[in-house]
Amino acid sequence: MNIENLRVISYDKNRGKGYAVRQGIFASKGDYIFFTDSDLAYGVEVIKPAYCKMKKEKGDVIIGSRKLSEDGYKNYPLKRLLASKIFSFITGLISGLSYDTQCGFKGFRKDVAIKIFENCVIDRFAFDFEAMIVAKKMGFNILEIGVSIINHRESKVNIFKDSINMLKDIFKVKISTEKRIKEII
Repeated sequence: MNIENLRVISYDKNRGKGYAVRQGIFASKGDYIFFTDSDLAYGVEVIKPAYCKMKKEKGDVIIGSRKLSEDGYKNYPLKRLLASKIFSFITGLISGLSYDTQCGFKGFRKDVAIKIFENCVIDRFAFDFEAMIVAKKMGFNILEIGVSIINHRESKVNIFKDSINMLKDIFKVKISTEKRIKEII
């Protein structure tokens, strides 16, 4: 990695993962933007194959999918596995998306990322879901790539409390996104 290309973006108060990702996207300089969870749960080796797949298949967005990998949920604690599957099922019902929206690995063409994230407002966990809803409604070509968790760490997510907040965000996204995207398209 060329350290000269590394930039640190910061702000005072914790405003959530969605806010942080948006700030990083808006500050990025490259033609392609990838992000992953800070614990590098999926490693960084997935970036090159994701980039190559986007170039080859003319993808606008690529999303990691634990569903597409044989080892995608390997060694997941049962409680987290159930929560992930239930959340994915609910988001699919509400949105019609079949993607693993909560997977912490995603990539975008820069111009597409700017268009998507300029239309996102969720600052917390459901920002991934919102970004995929916006991308789909804007008609972008969304690809998937199989990923596996290689770095298991204890989650800071409170299954009960955070799930309720995520569900609230999902309904908020569903309602607010309809109006915002119609104004753009």
